[in-house]
Amino acid sequence: MKFNKVCKSSLALAMMSALGYSSASHAALSYSNDFESFVTGDVGDGWTIGNIVNGGAWWGGVVAAPGDYNNGYSAIVSEGGPNQGTQQLSVFNDYNPWSPFGDGVSNVEIQAFVYKDVGTITADDVGKTMTFEFDAKLGNLEAPWQADAFIKVLDAVGGTFDEFVLVEYDSDANLTTDWQENIQISFFVDASLIGQLVQIGFTNTSVDYGATGVVYDNLSVAGVSAVPVPAAVWLFGSGLLGLVGVARRRKS
Repeated sequence: MKFNKVCKSSLALAMMSALGYSSASHAALSYSNDFESFVTGDVGDGWTIGNIVNGGAWWGGVVAAPGDYNNGYSAIVSEGGPNQGTQQLSVFNDYNPWSPFGDGVSNVEIQAFVYKDVGTITADDVGKTMTFEFDAKLGNLEAPWQADAFIKVLDAVGGTFDEFVLVEYDSDANLTTDWQENIQISFFVDASLIGQLVQIGFTNTSVDYGATGVVYDNLSVAGVSAVPVPAAVWLFGSGLLGLVGVARRRKS
Protein backbone atom coordinates (compact mmCIF):
# COMPACT_ATOMS: atom_id res chain seq x y z
CA MET A 1 0.00 0.00 0.00
CA LYS A 2 2.77 2.47 0.90
CA PHE A 3 4.63 1.66 -2.33
CA ASN A 4 1.45 2.30 -4.31
CA LYS A 5 0.99 5.74 -2.72
CA VAL A 6 4.59 6.66 -3.53
CA CYS A 7 4.07 5.62 -7.16
CA LYS A 8 0.91 7.71 -7.43
CA SER A 9 2.63 10.75 -5.93
CA SER A 10 5.63 10.36 -8.25
CA LEU A 11 3.35 9.92 -11.24
CA ALA A 12 1.50 13.11 -10.36
CA LEU A 13 4.81 14.95 -10.06
CA ALA A 14 5.94 13.66 -13.46
CA MET A 15 2.67 14.80 -15.05
CA MET A 16 3.05 18.26 -13.46
CA SER A 17 6.63 18.46 -14.73
CA ALA A 18 5.52 17.51 -18.22
CA LEU A 19 2.87 20.22 -18.16
CA GLY A 20 5.46 22.69 -16.95
CA TYR A 21 7.82 21.85 -19.77
CA SER A 22 5.10 21.98 -22.38
CA SER A 23 3.92 25.44 -21.32
CA ALA A 24 7.38 26.90 -20.80
CA SER A 25 8.61 29.31 -23.42
CA HIS A 26 11.64 31.18 -24.61
CA ALA A 27 10.91 34.84 -25.25
CA ALA A 28 13.23 37.06 -27.32
CA LEU A 29 12.30 40.56 -26.22
CA SER A 30 11.92 42.97 -29.11
CA TYR A 31 10.78 46.11 -27.29
CA SER A 32 9.73 47.35 -23.86
CA ASN A 33 8.92 50.69 -22.27
CA ASP A 34 7.58 51.76 -18.89
CA PHE A 35 7.84 55.51 -19.69
CA GLU A 36 9.65 56.26 -16.45
CA SER A 37 12.41 58.16 -18.29
CA PHE A 38 10.06 60.28 -20.43
CA VAL A 39 9.27 63.95 -19.87
CA THR A 40 6.38 65.98 -21.27
CA GLY A 41 7.27 67.21 -24.73
CA ASP A 42 9.93 64.53 -25.16
CA VAL A 43 10.22 63.17 -28.72
CA GLY A 44 10.34 59.80 -27.05
CA ASP A 45 11.91 56.65 -28.42
CA GLY A 46 10.60 56.84 -31.98
CA TRP A 47 6.91 57.25 -31.17
CA THR A 48 5.11 59.18 -33.90
CA ILE A 49 1.68 60.69 -34.51
CA GLY A 50 -0.48 60.24 -37.61
CA ASN A 51 -4.05 61.03 -38.62
CA ILE A 52 -6.90 59.98 -40.87
CA VAL A 53 -9.54 62.69 -41.41
CA ASN A 54 -13.11 61.69 -42.29
CA GLY A 55 -11.87 58.30 -43.51
CA GLY A 56 -9.61 59.93 -46.09
CA ALA A 57 -5.88 59.88 -46.73
CA TRP A 58 -3.23 59.04 -44.15
CA TRP A 59 -1.43 62.06 -42.72
CA GLY A 60 1.65 60.68 -41.02
CA GLY A 61 4.35 62.01 -38.77
CA VAL A 62 2.58 65.25 -37.85
CA VAL A 63 4.15 65.58 -34.41
CA ALA A 64 6.55 63.36 -32.55
CA ALA A 65 5.04 61.70 -29.49
CA PRO A 66 4.56 62.17 -26.69
CA GLY A 67 3.87 65.87 -26.97
CA ASP A 68 2.31 68.17 -24.46
CA TYR A 69 -1.39 68.82 -24.11
CA ASN A 70 -1.28 71.70 -26.60
CA ASN A 71 0.54 70.19 -29.57
CA GLY A 72 0.05 66.45 -29.56
CA TYR A 73 -2.06 63.44 -28.90
CA SER A 74 -0.12 62.00 -26.02
CA ALA A 75 1.38 63.06 -22.75
CA ILE A 76 3.16 61.66 -19.74
CA VAL A 77 0.86 61.46 -16.72
CA SER A 78 1.02 60.14 -13.18
CA GLU A 79 -2.00 57.89 -12.77
CA GLY A 80 -0.31 54.61 -11.97
CA GLY A 81 -1.17 51.82 -9.59
CA PRO A 82 1.34 49.75 -7.57
CA ASN A 83 2.75 48.12 -10.72
CA GLN A 84 2.79 51.13 -13.04
CA GLY A 85 5.46 53.28 -11.41
CA THR A 86 5.31 57.05 -11.45
CA GLN A 87 4.78 57.72 -15.19
CA GLN A 88 2.48 56.40 -17.87
CA LEU A 89 1.54 57.28 -21.45
CA SER A 90 -1.83 59.01 -21.87
CA VAL A 91 -3.10 58.74 -25.46
CA PHE A 92 -5.93 60.98 -26.57
CA ASN A 93 -7.39 62.88 -29.51
CA ASP A 94 -7.61 66.62 -29.01
CA TYR A 95 -8.25 67.73 -32.57
CA ASN A 96 -11.45 69.63 -33.30
CA PRO A 97 -13.19 71.49 -36.14
CA TRP A 98 -10.91 74.47 -35.66
CA SER A 99 -7.74 72.48 -36.17
CA PRO A 100 -5.85 72.62 -39.49
CA PHE A 101 -7.62 69.39 -40.42
CA GLY A 102 -11.17 70.59 -39.89
CA ASP A 103 -10.95 74.15 -41.24
CA GLY A 104 -13.75 75.19 -38.91
CA VAL A 105 -16.26 72.65 -40.27
CA SER A 106 -18.36 70.74 -37.75
CA ASN A 107 -18.74 66.94 -37.55
CA VAL A 108 -15.21 66.25 -38.68
CA GLU A 109 -14.07 62.77 -37.61
CA ILE A 110 -10.39 62.60 -36.70
CA GLN A 111 -8.71 59.22 -36.20
CA ALA A 112 -5.45 59.86 -34.36
CA PHE A 113 -2.59 57.32 -34.21
CA VAL A 114 0.33 57.18 -31.77
CA TYR A 115 2.60 54.42 -33.05
CA LYS A 116 6.09 52.95 -33.09
CA ASP A 117 7.94 50.65 -35.52
CA VAL A 118 9.57 47.98 -33.35
CA GLY A 119 11.58 46.08 -35.98
CA THR A 120 11.46 43.64 -38.86
CA ILE A 121 10.64 39.95 -38.73
CA THR A 122 13.59 37.60 -39.25
CA ALA A 123 13.88 33.88 -39.97
CA ASP A 124 14.48 33.35 -36.26
CA ASP A 125 10.96 34.63 -35.53
CA VAL A 126 9.21 32.09 -37.78
CA GLY A 127 7.09 29.65 -35.81
CA LYS A 128 6.76 32.03 -32.85
CA THR A 129 3.80 34.00 -31.59
CA MET A 130 4.54 37.73 -31.65
CA THR A 131 2.82 39.25 -28.61
CA PHE A 132 2.15 42.85 -27.64
CA GLU A 133 1.52 43.10 -23.88
CA PHE A 134 0.53 46.19 -21.90
CA ASP A 135 -1.35 47.59 -18.91
CA ALA A 136 -4.21 50.04 -19.53
CA LYS A 137 -7.12 51.96 -18.06
CA LEU A 138 -9.66 54.49 -19.27
CA GLY A 139 -9.17 58.21 -18.82
CA ASN A 140 -11.64 60.93 -19.71
CA LEU A 141 -14.41 59.95 -22.13
CA GLU A 142 -17.03 61.75 -24.18
CA ALA A 143 -19.21 60.16 -26.85
CA PRO A 144 -18.91 59.61 -29.74
CA TRP A 145 -15.47 58.12 -29.47
CA GLN A 146 -13.47 54.94 -30.01
CA ALA A 147 -10.05 53.78 -28.79
CA ASP A 148 -7.91 50.75 -29.66
CA ALA A 149 -4.45 49.29 -29.11
CA PHE A 150 -2.91 47.39 -32.02
CA ILE A 151 -0.05 45.34 -33.35
CA LYS A 152 0.35 45.08 -37.11
CA VAL A 153 2.67 43.84 -39.84
CA LEU A 154 3.32 46.22 -42.73
CA ASP A 155 4.71 45.47 -46.19
CA ALA A 156 8.25 46.80 -45.90
CA VAL A 157 9.66 44.37 -48.48
CA GLY A 158 7.36 45.55 -51.25
CA GLY A 159 7.53 49.14 -50.06
CA THR A 160 3.74 49.58 -50.04
CA PHE A 161 3.40 49.38 -46.25
CA ASP A 162 0.01 47.77 -46.67
CA GLU A 163 -1.29 45.90 -43.63
CA PHE A 164 -0.51 42.17 -43.85
CA VAL A 165 -1.59 41.60 -40.25
CA LEU A 166 -3.71 43.74 -37.93
CA VAL A 167 -4.71 42.65 -34.42
CA GLU A 168 -6.57 45.15 -32.26
CA TYR A 169 -7.70 45.44 -28.65
CA ASP A 170 -10.95 47.36 -28.15
CA SER A 171 -9.94 49.70 -25.34
CA ASP A 172 -13.18 51.65 -25.02
CA ALA A 173 -15.27 48.47 -24.81
CA ASN A 174 -13.03 46.38 -22.53
CA LEU A 175 -11.39 48.80 -20.11
CA THR A 176 -12.60 50.58 -16.98
CA THR A 177 -11.06 53.38 -14.93
CA ASP A 178 -9.17 50.73 -12.91
CA TRP A 179 -5.89 49.34 -14.21
CA GLN A 180 -6.08 46.11 -16.18
CA GLU A 181 -2.68 44.43 -16.38
CA ASN A 182 -0.92 42.06 -18.78
CA ILE A 183 -3.33 42.53 -21.67
CA GLN A 184 -2.08 40.62 -24.70
CA ILE A 185 -2.76 40.70 -28.43
CA SER A 186 -0.71 38.52 -30.76
CA PHE A 187 -0.27 36.84 -34.14
CA PHE A 188 1.56 33.76 -35.40
CA VAL A 189 4.68 34.37 -37.51
CA ASP A 190 5.03 32.28 -40.65
CA ALA A 191 7.74 32.39 -43.31
CA SER A 192 5.77 34.74 -45.56
CA LEU A 193 6.30 37.57 -43.04
CA ILE A 194 10.12 37.53 -43.06
CA GLY A 195 11.48 41.03 -43.65
CA GLN A 196 8.18 42.76 -42.92
CA LEU A 197 7.78 45.58 -40.39
CA VAL A 198 6.14 45.12 -36.98
CA GLN A 199 4.39 48.19 -35.62
CA ILE A 200 2.55 48.77 -32.34
CA GLY A 201 0.41 51.67 -31.27
CA PHE A 202 -2.86 53.19 -30.21
CA THR A 203 -5.68 54.88 -32.07
CA ASN A 204 -8.33 57.28 -30.81
CA THR A 205 -11.28 58.42 -32.93
CA SER A 206 -13.38 61.43 -32.02
CA VAL A 207 -15.66 64.10 -33.46
CA ASP A 208 -15.67 67.79 -32.50
CA TYR A 209 -13.66 68.08 -29.28
CA GLY A 210 -14.74 64.67 -27.92
CA ALA A 211 -12.40 63.49 -25.16
CA THR A 212 -10.86 60.07 -25.75
CA GLY A 213 -8.19 59.57 -23.11
CA VAL A 214 -6.72 56.11 -22.44
CA VAL A 215 -3.66 55.50 -20.25
CA TYR A 216 -1.10 52.77 -21.09
CA ASP A 217 2.01 51.45 -19.38
CA ASN A 218 4.50 48.55 -19.20
CA LEU A 219 4.58 47.88 -22.94
CA SER A 220 6.48 44.90 -24.31
CA VAL A 221 6.75 43.04 -27.60
CA ALA A 222 8.18 39.52 -27.65
CA GLY A 223 8.34 36.57 -30.00
CA VAL A 224 7.46 33.46 -28.01
CA SER A 225 7.86 29.81 -29.01
CA ALA A 226 6.70 26.77 -27.05
CA VAL A 227 9.39 24.40 -25.78
CA PRO A 228 8.70 20.75 -26.65
CA VAL A 229 8.45 18.30 -23.75
CA PRO A 230 11.85 16.56 -23.41
CA ALA A 231 11.88 12.84 -24.21
CA ALA A 232 13.36 12.12 -20.76
CA VAL A 233 10.19 13.44 -19.12
CA TRP A 234 8.00 11.09 -21.14
CA LEU A 235 10.31 8.16 -20.40
CA PHE A 236 10.18 9.00 -16.69
CA GLY A 237 6.38 9.09 -16.80
CA SER A 238 6.22 5.80 -18.71
CA GLY A 239 8.52 4.17 -16.15
CA LEU A 240 6.33 5.30 -13.29
CA LEU A 241 3.25 3.96 -15.03
CA GLY A 242 5.02 0.61 -15.26
CA LEU A 243 5.82 0.72 -11.54
CA VAL A 244 2.17 1.44 -10.78
CA GLY A 245 1.21 -1.64 -12.78
CA VAL A 246 3.71 -3.79 -10.87
CA ALA A 247 2.38 -2.48 -7.55
CA ARG A 248 -1.19 -3.32 -8.51
CA ARG A 249 -0.26 -6.85 -9.52
CA ARG A 250 1.55 -7.38 -6.20
CA LYS A 251 -1.47 -6.10 -4.29
CA SER A 252 -3.83 -8.43 -6.20
